Amino acid sequence: MKICLILILFIFNIGNVEAQIKENDTVIKIKEIRLNKEKYIGKPLAVLLADLKIKPVKIISGSPANNRNVINTTDFHFRSDLNNYYISILWQEHITNKEIKKIEKANKYKATNEEVNIFKECIVKDVF
Repeated sequence: MKICLILILFIFNIGNVEAQIKENDTVIKIKEIRLNKEKYIGKPLAVLLADLKIKPVKIISGSPANNRNVINTTDFHFRSDLNNYYISILWQEHITNKEIKKIEKANKYKATNEEVNIFKECIVKDVF
């Protein structure tokens, strides 16, 4: 009986270690992107996403206070087993708001391939 209990505890601990490794990988990749942001400034978002190799789970775009018809920033949220992380992008050119906001609201801000594909060609001005 003790052996079964020890075996069960051992299996649960392995699962915790795997979750920590995944979280660390996510954190490491996001930190690398932020530290090397010069590599992505002036380039399409597709370059950053290719290096990141993690699919966003949520996308939330923001508009400047003086013009709600365009988007100037977008937060890409990523999830590990334990936490949520994000990368904020400031766009070089403002993006027309109508289509993106419609997609965000329809999908309750969950990232879709359609939305990611719209942003892939947009030029990054800053990463934070």
